[in-house]
Amino acid sequence: MTHYQEVVMKKTLAIIILLLTVGCTLLQPSPDLAWDQDAEELIIRLTDGGGYQPEAGIYNEIPRMLVWGNGRIIWHTFNEDDNRQVWQAQLSEAEMTDLLQTFADKGFFHLDAHYELGEKISDSSSINLQINLLSGSYGVDEYSSGAPNEFHALVELLGSGAGAEGTPYIPQSGHLTAVLLRPRGGISTLPTWDAATLGLNLEDATGIWVDGDVLAYAWEIVNLEYWVAQVVQGEDLYELYVQLPELTGVDPK
Repeated sequence: MTHYQEVVMKKTLAIIILLLTVGCTLLQPSPDLAWDQDAEELIIRLTDGGGYQPEAGIYNEIPRMLVWGNGRIIWHTFNEDDNRQVWQAQLSEAEMTDLLQTFADKGFFHLDAHYELGEKISDSSSINLQINLLSGSYGVDEYSSGAPNEFHALVELLGSGAGAEGTPYIPQSGHLTAVLLRPRGGISTLPTWDAATLGLNLEDATGIWVDGDVLAYAWEIVNLEYWVAQVVQGEDLYELYVQLPELTGVDPK
């Protein structure tokens, strides 16, 4: 056998193996796409983040998108000023079915559970996508990179609201913590906190439940720069943490 023939044979075998692999994947049936339609049941959860973050970024971080059984969805985007914008919308049962079918068509249910680069990167970001159906739970996480394009297409679809027209999400209750950083100094560009008008001195916000105007303003500040979230009260500089168990699924301690 000549060298040329050997090269051709190796390439042919590689193509055959690839086709067999793809064929086996295509032959594997997707799971039953039925889901629990209860309003409290979380069906899709997309998170991205990781890497180094300041403390405020950890406390103020929220999932990139959430979808509940009744079709309610919440997601966030960033505008040109890097301010976080949180949206909500309602999907119909037919739209929910179409969304889950898109996952099946993209081969999500046949992806590996984990993808990452060969070498470890200590501060690399990660993406996690979890789907809960009546037939079982399915999850894929990617550390840094490595997942196929179909996975990233699904992440992009969810991150844009899955085609839904959103309205601003307004939390009804939240857990507020204000951390004193240092005297105000010469900082003049940060938002200010008027304790008299809002009815709350940030000295007292040591991990308390708030609502109404206090929560609305704290939420506004956090979304300006959630990884910093600084505000001035009098001569003092504070950092705000606003935690929403509805979005994080974790009750603040």
